[in-house]
Amino acid sequence: MKKILSLVLVLVMLSALTACGAKYEAADADDLTALATKVAVLEQKQKDMDEKMALSERIAALEAKVEELENRSVSVAYIPAATTEAAPVEAAPAEAAPAETAPAETAPAYEPAPAAAAPAGEADFGSMRGRAYNIVGNQAGVPTVGNYLDKPHTLHGRKMVYVEPTNSFAALSFGEGSTKFLAFDNSVGLGMMTLGLATKGFGASFDYAFGKRWRFDTDKQTGGAKVERDITNITAGDLLQARFSVPAGAYDLAARAFWITYRNETETKTESSNAGTTTTTESDQDFWDYGAEVTVSNDPSAKDLFWSAGVLFVRHAADRMTKGGGTTRETNDPDATVTLQPNVNVGLAVLKSDNARVLVGVNGSVPFSVYDGANNKNTNVKDSRFTLDFVATPNILGELALGESWLLFAGAAYFWEVLDVDHETYVTGNGTPAKETLNTTILSMTTNTAFVNAGARFQRRNFAVEASVANNFFNNPLEGFNGTNFIANLGGFIYF
Repeated sequence: MKKILSLVLVLVMLSALTACGAKYEAADADDLTALATKVAVLEQKQKDMDEKMALSERIAALEAKVEELENRSVSVAYIPAATTEAAPVEAAPAEAAPAETAPAETAPAYEPAPAAAAPAGEADFGSMRGRAYNIVGNQAGVPTVGNYLDKPHTLHGRKMVYVEPTNSFAALSFGEGSTKFLAFDNSVGLGMMTLGLATKGFGASFDYAFGKRWRFDTDKQTGGAKVERDITNITAGDLLQARFSVPAGAYDLAARAFWITYRNETETKTESSNAGTTTTTESDQDFWDYGAEVTVSNDPSAKDLFWSAGVLFVRHAADRMTKGGGTTRETNDPDATVTLQPNVNVGLAVLKSDNARVLVGVNGSVPFSVYDGANNKNTNVKDSRFTLDFVATPNILGELALGESWLLFAGAAYFWEVLDVDHETYVTGNGTPAKETLNTTILSMTTNTAFVNAGARFQRRNFAVEASVANNFFNNPLEGFNGTNFIANLGGFIYF
């Protein structure tokens, strides 16, 4: 019995211990679950904080990068024009816009040579050349000082001085906002001055050269006789010319009007009075040209093909007049004409590389001239004449850049009179007793002279020098430079 009670007590104790263990195991499981939940929440919060910190760091890095780029762009924008050429290529960050995307107008005022990495075929040391360059007149060549003067508005923003001692020529452009310019040149044997103004929207200039002389004589004699004589002399080269140009979108429009004396003139007026009787005699000579020209070109927008087209009107006067004794007599020289001449010039690049290019072009014109002829009623003579020419000048211009300062250039042109039509009708008599009409037509074709030149340009920072030599090959192209048809040209720029 005692053993049985002991066994029962042991069983009861074991049951109690088992129940307590199960209770504590359940409690431990609940605690572990809660703890795991808390740990997961903390881990998620930590992850969120890490992501926020990473995002903040990225934002801060981007802000720093933007500020750095802004600082760099500001520093580049304020590099002085005179030092832009020397700026190292690696100073521009990769994010900056490539240099070739900048338009030509943003170049420094003195137009320095571009970097060696210029686009293929664009070996160019600036947008203005001296008159030693492109003597052959290729339409696709870089504009020269003369081309800029022909279109005055293109001088807007240019600050430079150009001197050409071989041809006694000089040009100067200056000013803020609007550009003022002047030039010195020669007109036949007279000095010529050009004054002009260029703005973004238009340009105008005025050329003048004067060669006039007036003489006044008075001769009084005893008895009341009196002779007064006025003499006016005008020298060949006396000139007035006005030029005007405007940009018209993708085109340039230019116009000019001119008056020039091509031969010395003398005008005389004599007035004699005696005993209340006055007689007057006059003699007058007219040797002058006046005319106008309008031209349009695609220079502002052209990429590979350049062209210009226009029309020129010229009145070529060659008249003599005498008046006295109640009669007036006028005499026309045979070459007095009215001419209308359409012009078309075309040029394009046919060969290109990183530092060289070859341009080919043709300049064409079709002058149509009507001659004054003779029309004398007293002798019954009538003379009428006209000419029609088709003229073409094929040309070649090549350029080769050597380093950053040297440019070699050469050109050749060939004058070709494709067809010349000369027709004249000469009539004598009026039918009483006889009348004769003579019609003459002459057709001709001529391959005329070839012209070749070669030269070089050296530029460094804000100055440039250009020189060229040329020769007309008249009959024998193997003749070479014989001293009689040799042409040399030298000019220099200073840019500001």
